[in-house]
Amino acid sequence: MVSALEQSAGDPTARRRVFALLSHRAQASLESRAARASQVSGRTFEAWEMLAPGRVRMRVQFDPGSISTRVEGERAMVTARGRAGGVADIPLVREEGRWRVDLSLPDAVSPRGNNPRPEAR
Repeated sequence: MVSALEQSAGDPTARRRVFALLSHRAQASLESRAARASQVSGRTFEAWEMLAPGRVRMRVQFDPGSISTRVEGERAMVTARGRAGGVADIPLVREEGRWRVDLSLPDAVSPRGNNPRPEAR
């Protein structure tokens, strides 16, 4: 996933690969955003297009030798320790026999209509 994220600026298929590695919940959130963007713009957006190309920066430059995993049933947490001391926890969920990254995406905010503001009293 890290490799696909890093390649996303120059490789249009990289975002599709990242999307395929996400949990169904994260995919559904991006599908909802794509539907909303399509409604507003009049252009059809695919869910993977909601991942901004090249806009991902790893906040921890992790050391591949320092990765640990805690598994509890169908959920897991991968902890990557950085070379400079930072730590990143990556939540995973097992779906259909595969581990997927279970990102929590904030709810997309619906655009407000042009309704006038209520009068101040």
